Amino acid sequence: MYDTAKRVALVKQRVRENTRRRQRRDIYGLSAACLLLFAALMQAAGTVIGQGQTAARGVFGAMLLRE
Repeated sequence: MYDTAKRVALVKQRVRENTRRRQRRDIYGLSAACLLLFAALMQAAGTVIGQGQTAARGVFGAMLLRE
């Protein structure tokens, strides 16, 4: 059996490892949520803009957007 100091050190190490693992899992979850939100916003922007404005290219398209 370990003495008290060694057991306390092992518990502290285990707590640090578990905290680090939980933080890493939280970061992965937030990254996935941000990616899904970005994809949904891009889909919504594509629906709102449509093909009308993006089809006008070149100088004529720039003049149309300016007016």
